[in-house]
Amino acid sequence: MVDLERVTLFPIRHHSPAGARAVRDYIVGRRPAAVLIEAPADFEPYLGELRRPHRLPIAIYSYVQRENGERLNAFFPLCVYSPEWQALLAAEVVGCEVGLIDMPWRQQVGIELGREEEEAGFGEEMWPYLERLGKEMGVETQDDLWDRLFEIEPDLGAEAYLERAKMFFGHVRATGNYIRRLDRAREGFMAERIREMVARVAGEVVVVVGGLHWSGLVGLLKGEVEAEVVADDGESLVAGGVTLTPYSYERMDSGRGYGSGVPQPGFYDGVWRARARGEGVVHE
Repeated sequence: MVDLERVTLFPIRHHSPAGARAVRDYIVGRRPAAVLIEAPADFEPYLGELRRPHRLPIAIYSYVQRENGERLNAFFPLCVYSPEWQALLAAEVVGCEVGLIDMPWRQQVGIELGREEEEAGFGEEMWPYLERLGKEMGVETQDDLWDRLFEIEPDLGAEAYLERAKMFFGHVRATGNYIRRLDRAREGFMAERIREMVARVAGEVVVVVGGLHWSGLVGLLKGEVEAEVVADDGESLVAGGVTLTPYSYERMDSGRGYGSGVPQPGFYDGVWRARARGEGVVHE
């Protein structure tokens, strides 16, 4: 078990300007001892590379190669209004420790190869709560619903965002149909990384994590559920690595197949910058 009085699990939607502002303001205001971010843990030794003068967006790129020569890869994009990016900048401002907690891609691929059949992951079609809530609020899509609840309100503070996000994501997952074993295994990996940091530092630990993992991590850290143990066929992977690569808003567009993206990401960039100018600062 973990003392949750010292842990703030901060649920976010990837590439949400509202989430980015809330994370930034919370970290700067609270000045925690450590910030943990849902990003590939095997990139942690190279965190200093993120402070080079990049032109955003960029992406953490992970790749593996199988014995038969097949190459598999994944991208973890970061733009100026990604909550993960703003968490990194805010952690630098307050001078706290930073860690990355998501299961490395190579390990995830090993688990995927060890499965006997394909499973669905997190997806809009699996969350009937979103459909019901959308109808009640008169919006047609998950993106419209998120905007109505989080993005439109310009003065939504960090604490208000945090409580609203906990309620929202808690209901979404509680009424969902299925959480695949890989995602539960990832949560077990993340929970262990959180325990390690809590044991190492004396103050508050802020954990920036995709909202659908929030309640799963709460259960693991409270000791209410056990971590998922799954088969890992990673021995068939003969090479792999992790690095940074340029990215683009075009590739981040959810309409082009990136499941964790947002529609028209250039528009949200404009929203972020307009509100940042209103605050008298631009955080990038």
